[in-house]
Amino acid sequence: MKRPTTPSKPKKGSVHESSCPILSKVPTVWEYLADGTWDDGKPREVSRMSIEARGGAVQVALHDPALRQSLYTDADTVEEALALMEGALQAGTAPWRPWKGGKGR
Repeated sequence: MKRPTTPSKPKKGSVHESSCPILSKVPTVWEYLADGTWDDGKPREVSRMSIEARGGAVQVALHDPALRQSLYTDADTVEEALALMEGALQAGTAPWRPWKGGKGR
């Protein structure tokens, strides 16, 4: 991953593909979860994901401790929420939320 001056998405091809049937369909999300280095070779803390089901809907959250920000998507299924997240990350339109006080959520 490139160490950003402004938030950016991970570089392509730096991480092996996921063997998870769901995560293999969202390669950009997977890079956030698996790429532990910046483009300059320095270590990067990988992102983590949380999934919450409530009231018949699913919320998927991607927490990026390296950039102290989180991204949330809501949908009827986990697959739909991940697809929305992937599309926003690829398009560069992801509505990241900055962490307040240095902690996610």
